[in-house]
Amino acid sequence: MSYALGNVHYARLDKGCFRVERVLNGLGYFPVIQGISGRLRELFGIIQLVTAVVSAVFMILEIILIANQELKKERIQQAQKVLEYSWHGIANILRGQLETLPVVNLGFILYDWASGLRWKYDCEGLGLTFTDN
Repeated sequence: MSYALGNVHYARLDKGCFRVERVLNGLGYFPVIQGISGRLRELFGIIQLVTAVVSAVFMILEIILIANQELKKERIQQAQKVLEYSWHGIANILRGQLETLPVVNLGFILYDWASGLRWKYDCEGLGLTFTDN
């Protein structure tokens, strides 16, 4: 799958989401501040989830109406990519809720830096860093 499908440049979108999460991760490590950053992360997750689901619904409707098979395949790939953001949104909502709990937030330091389990955006797999444009 191409990293830019149609007029949507997923690399830019991924990088933006990555940057927001990176800032929220850092803020979430600090007691007291973690309560605010956790709520901001929940809001970010809700925006990701709602935007992805609404976009996917419109894409599915478009896919049903498209006769051109190549264009249909491209739109299906786009819909799959958009749905990835819904999963990121759900994960951010859950993490935001957990992050507001004192002491629990400190576990995310290990999760983010030591475990290697953190779910990454595609741009992270391409070797882009927080400061890349």
